[in-house]
Amino acid sequence: MGCAPSTPETQVSPEPVPDQQQNGSLPSEPSPRRKSKTPRKSPRRDGGLPEPRPPAKSKADIYNPDKLKEWYQRAITIKNYGTPNEFETLARYLTDGASKDLQKLRSIYVWITSQDCTAVDDSVQTDLNSPLGYLAALKRDHGSYADFFLRICLASDLPCVTIEGFAKGVGYQPGQAMTSDEFSATWNAVLVDNYWRLVDVHWGARFITGDDKQQNWQLIDSDTSAAVSTEQVLTYDSDDFFFLVDPDKMIFSHFPHDPQWQLLDDPIDLKTFEDQAFIKRHFLKLGLNIKSHPLAIIHSGDGQCDIQFTLPMKHYVTFAYKLFTVSGSNKAPSNATKLNQFVVQQTMNKIQSFKLSFPFTGKFLVEFFAVSEYEDKNDPDNGKFMNQICSYIVNCTKAKANCKPLPPTKGFKGFGPGIDVVRKKLVPLTHKSGVITTEDGQVEIKFKMEGGPMEFAHFLHNNNISDSVLQSYVVHRIVDDTLIITVSLPETGEYSLDLFGELVQEDNPSLPHLCSYLIQNTNSSPDPPHPFPNAGNGMFGACNKNLIAKHGLKFSPSDPFVICADGELSVDVGTKGLKGRILTTLEHQTSPSQFTPMNDNVFQERTKDKAKLSASLPKAGYYKLSVFVAPDDSSDAIPNVFNYLVYCPNDNTGMLRFPTAYADWNENCALYEPKQGLLPIAEEVNFSVTVPDATAVFVVNPDDHSDSHITRLQQHNDGTWNGLVDTGNASGDLQLAAQYGPNKEPQGLLGYTVLNEEQSAALRTADEGSAGEEQDLQDQEAMKKREKDLAARQKEDEQRRKAEEDAAEAARKSAEEEEARAARELEQAQQQASQVDDETKRLQAEQQLRRAKEEAEKKRIERIRKDLKAAMKKMNQEHIQECLKLFEDNDIPDIDGDYAEAQEIILYFETKKMLSKAIKSREIPKLQKALDSVKKSNRSIQKKLELEVSKAERILESLKHIQKLQHAIMKLDQKTIAEIKNYSSPPAEVHIVFRVTLFLLGTKLKETEAWNDVLVHIGKLGRESLKRRITTFKVTSVTTEMADKANRLLEPYSTASIRKVSSGAATFFVWSKGVIKEVYAKKEDDSSDSEEH
Repeated sequence: MGCAPSTPETQVSPEPVPDQQQNGSLPSEPSPRRKSKTPRKSPRRDGGLPEPRPPAKSKADIYNPDKLKEWYQRAITIKNYGTPNEFETLARYLTDGASKDLQKLRSIYVWITSQDCTAVDDSVQTDLNSPLGYLAALKRDHGSYADFFLRICLASDLPCVTIEGFAKGVGYQPGQAMTSDEFSATWNAVLVDNYWRLVDVHWGARFITGDDKQQNWQLIDSDTSAAVSTEQVLTYDSDDFFFLVDPDKMIFSHFPHDPQWQLLDDPIDLKTFEDQAFIKRHFLKLGLNIKSHPLAIIHSGDGQCDIQFTLPMKHYVTFAYKLFTVSGSNKAPSNATKLNQFVVQQTMNKIQSFKLSFPFTGKFLVEFFAVSEYEDKNDPDNGKFMNQICSYIVNCTKAKANCKPLPPTKGFKGFGPGIDVVRKKLVPLTHKSGVITTEDGQVEIKFKMEGGPMEFAHFLHNNNISDSVLQSYVVHRIVDDTLIITVSLPETGEYSLDLFGELVQEDNPSLPHLCSYLIQNTNSSPDPPHPFPNAGNGMFGACNKNLIAKHGLKFSPSDPFVICADGELSVDVGTKGLKGRILTTLEHQTSPSQFTPMNDNVFQERTKDKAKLSASLPKAGYYKLSVFVAPDDSSDAIPNVFNYLVYCPNDNTGMLRFPTAYADWNENCALYEPKQGLLPIAEEVNFSVTVPDATAVFVVNPDDHSDSHITRLQQHNDGTWNGLVDTGNASGDLQLAAQYGPNKEPQGLLGYTVLNEEQSAALRTADEGSAGEEQDLQDQEAMKKREKDLAARQKEDEQRRKAEEDAAEAARKSAEEEEARAARELEQAQQQASQVDDETKRLQAEQQLRRAKEEAEKKRIERIRKDLKAAMKKMNQEHIQECLKLFEDNDIPDIDGDYAEAQEIILYFETKKMLSKAIKSREIPKLQKALDSVKKSNRSIQKKLELEVSKAERILESLKHIQKLQHAIMKLDQKTIAEIKNYSSPPAEVHIVFRVTLFLLGTKLKETEAWNDVLVHIGKLGRESLKRRITTFKVTSVTTEMADKANRLLEPYSTASIRKVSSGAATFFVWSKGVIKEVYAKKEDDSSDSEEH
């Protein structure tokens, strides 16, 4: 083989020099191509040759290099052995034993194209009648490769034609007009299976490396750091592409003077050849196709253009580009010379897009380079070099308005997941294209890690905000085998996101760049999003997996990102293997650089196998809950093992601030009440706790241990310690303490704060819930108003979709008619082919049949595409699924992204069905599960389901409110219950409240007309107990008629009026009113759903 190119990978310009000397003069030796424009043919001894016509089969159908290995090896062996002096001897060496012309042609082609003419000894004389002499002639730029190939074919008795024409070789520029001398070339056609096939041994044998664009063009941008060699070097290497090349590929670079030698059904003229895009061999070798601009010269009147190529289905291609302007041009302002900040390169749905924006006018040359990311054993340079694939001239007559540079990126290879992501076996689950648009400033990107555990880092960039500030607006987490990146953008505009990562087992000191995204934020809300709390490397979740595994810790929820609309967070930590303590910290992020510690808002209860962490979140924004392990066998080190990122969308009034837990509040201690660490002044508060192994439990003023300041709790049969504690007449501290033996020192367990008069009044107001109820009512009304707005917008979208549906249906019918027409023509072609006896006419009929089959298949595929588009516009789930199956069965490429969009619509249907069922059930677990599923879906689905999500969230909040009221009833102390039961003749409002409560639970009103009847129901035990009935209660069991009756009975009263009489009855009153309100809301929702359908 000839020597491999020695120039840099990204700088190969692989087009050969013409068959003339570099100064453009004719060869000094006679060349067959100059004798006549009539192609020379090597005669066949057995008679005439067929006329040129398009081949019935493609190169791939007749040529398999693996089956011709023997002839490849023979050619190489003979080449290494030496070159004989006679063409007949060489032909015999190359073709002896061959039974087919294809075997002979393969051997001849490989022998010629593997020759390095520069290696021919200078002493060898030029002799066009001798193979060795001809190589010497080629070394001296005499003769031609086409004539050399012809002579060997002639000696081998192989039909061969020399074709003259133009070729777009070295020095050619897009759209350039051809002349009679410049770019003249010769190539060959050979006969295989009675069809002529095109061969160019010259272009298959050598090419020029280097770049001559500096002669006329000035490089102003390149997305590759490799230098361009200005020195042109002639390189010899065998390229299989130009052996039996298909005519539809050859026509991009070679134009024969005789149009019949284009071997095309519809030959093109010279003007079309000049005007078409300047496509090079590697473009075709990589299986690329032009999607956007078929012409070489692009006219831009708005300062931008989007050049697109369709990509092969079975392998990845990496791209690069260079941008030039005319040498000496002074139009470019000094601050815009780096135009890589004005080129958006991305891959989406097997389409490679280069969107160029021009901040100034002018004439530009853009060159594209590419390399395949798989090794092709039949193409030695594939997968090794970044080869030039095509180029365009862009005439920009008007600069783009308000043209701003793109944000910078690191390790840039275009936007979107590419080969570096594939190499690490990362699969994008959400954003498969590189440009993301967000309307609310929020983005969540997901990847599945199929290659094993990985470490990640990320960087967010914007031209107006520093990277250090932006690091507070992007975080990531790993849930099972899924990487989730969450971005919250502080301002409108464009941002770039760089992702770096490496497999955990790889010994790599730095994380390599994986991919970049361009994020366009259109959110114009005056309220900026909340920054994220600081986390190591921007990662939440497990941060010390070794310690987690060592101590057998299990975290629930496993997803470290939690949304708490009600401000109540609950985390369970499985501690079955832990010998030590769990410690926590809670931080509320208030700005990118500031956070507020809120450790008193976290409370821990520990059993043998589990630590239950409860946190109250009073303010909207992001929180970080950090979990630490203090093993018994450790020294001073207390490592952080897990971090939760918690988002609270709302301010939450009346939230608990838990008591301070001391070191002796340990395993199996449990607090039942009071959970609030802030206690009102001058009030009796019930304490109820479990303290294993304690001999005495009491509440004491830590500054005064006298008997008058100690309240001893009593231990009940169930092991709990209970008692009423007077908080006293002065603000200060109280401490829950325990003694573990008669002569042992008391140990502090929990710390409480007694508030002053003003603070206590505010706390009592919050406890009464009047302000909370009013706020809840306002929130519910606001959510209903939003639902109405969303419903109106949805109706507008539906009307717009209906109009698009009609157009899609018309296109579908048209495609159906075209398919039927093509099927009829195919049937006619089949009949004609079966009736022809003459050999020549039979070949013509076969060719016509082949074209008819191709046309019929093309129309069938087009009809399937239009079917899918129409089904999507109709939102017909069953039809969409049928079309998707047709796509899969026929292996139809997703060129327009319709297949991906249809899959998304199916997922939308499934998600909507689950959400609708949950709404209908009005059960908290089902609603929560459905909403979590929506949050995990992509942004498009979330947008489509905004109305349903809003409704579900409203219902969920209402049900949670009722659940809170149920909990309030469950927490009623025995003193309050005893007070109610001790009434012999209660106030009328108390009697009414309990009648309504029991009625909503299913007891008939006539069964509770007497107070004694009420007491019977209140006093029941087991499954019939009042608290048990409330615990198992479902709102859906209450009819609208029941709610009407209950509402009429309670209408004369308010929470405040009932509380003045009985605080216990007020708790039941608030619960009953909440149930009634939810029943009415359900009725309104059902009515709204009926109207929609």
